[in-house]
Amino acid sequence: MLEIPALVTAAWTAIQPVLPIITSKGAEEIVSHTVGDVWDAIKKKFDNEAHTQKILVKLLNDPNNVDIQAAFRVALQDALEDDSVLTEKLSKLLEATGSDFKAQVIG
Repeated sequence: MLEIPALVTAAWTAIQPVLPIITSKGAEEIVSHTVGDVWDAIKKKFDNEAHTQKILVKLLNDPNNVDIQAAFRVALQDALEDDSVLTEKLSKLLEATGSDFKAQVIG
């Protein structure tokens, strides 16, 4: 299983290129099902708490804001440290894809 800091980096690397698609069309438009699954797992966790839900909304409204990106990564790390089930799920999803993530943005 990946260490939490590496898992945060891997998850961010996977979802960052597809944020424009998520913000405009939703996760169902993501070409890679694994990235969609990663996003869905994170979103479900973040939607359960007001603080993380607010960060997620800000990220979706302004995906290029580096301060919001940093807040998202910190919140994700905290969530992974507190939730071993989520940590294991993301680790398995990301390890299944290998270390290289390629996103294809259409539209």
